[in-house]
Amino acid sequence: MKALALCLLALNPVLWASYFIISKEALAAVDPVAFATLELSMAALPAAGLLLAFRKRITVGAVQAGLGLGAVLFCAVLASTVALYFTTATNTAFFPALNGAIAALIAVLFLKQRLSRGGLMACGLSAAGAGLVIAGSVRFGGNPMGDLIALGAAILYTLYIFAVDRQTERAAGDGQLWVIISVEMLFMAALGWALFLLRGGTPQILFGAPALLKAGLYVGLFTTFVPAVIALAFQRHVPPLTVALLYVPEPVWAAIGARLLQGETVSALGYLGGGLIVLGALVNILTQQRAD
Repeated sequence: MKALALCLLALNPVLWASYFIISKEALAAVDPVAFATLELSMAALPAAGLLLAFRKRITVGAVQAGLGLGAVLFCAVLASTVALYFTTATNTAFFPALNGAIAALIAVLFLKQRLSRGGLMACGLSAAGAGLVIAGSVRFGGNPMGDLIALGAAILYTLYIFAVDRQTERAAGDGQLWVIISVEMLFMAALGWALFLLRGGTPQILFGAPALLKAGLYVGLFTTFVPAVIALAFQRHVPPLTVALLYVPEPVWAAIGARLLQGETVSALGYLGGGLIVLGALVNILTQQRAD
């Protein structure tokens, strides 16, 4: 089981990296809100089946947890999609590696924890890397505003990690965890449709183009729903440090894919910044290992 868990968890960053590549192509034909709504609608389809299968485990607490997590993750997904609309897939992919540094800052500012020397170094490397990515963005098709939105999305994803830890601790058994993730996906789709319709969108925009529909189907199933299920089902079989190390290469996979499939070019400054972000993530993980 552990070997299977390692293989599947190692697949997650590859799937997440493909999100930036597939979505960037689709966003040439449709606005970010419309594509996010299509993505979340596809993720909601298997979630509805899961909720039906575990309907006997539905509780008020599980529904409340799913709604809360869905609201936070919806904001993060929407911010990522908007960022991707404005800047490059490579730049957008670098910012998720800031999660460790952002989490450390949250722990210091709001949880009143002290930051070790290793934590300070990780935050410094990550912050310097983010600055270099933004500074070198304009010359190679990026956009500083898009980069800043991507940074905001990274902050939201970090808040989501804290929220997941809090809510899953309260869940009574696997059945309720499946209920939580199902409600979460369905609620995100509902929020997407509400925003899409309020902005005057019509279903024909989402379902009228086969290429767009295929992109939404892939992203919804294989970069949103499947990674969430893999993490929920298999993360318990692997130590947290190992999981974190498996997830660090996500921006590297995205940069390689964007270069090969879309021909994206990044400046030396951008690559240096991305390297510092990844290095900061590794330093943060090693610091946590020593603390444990």
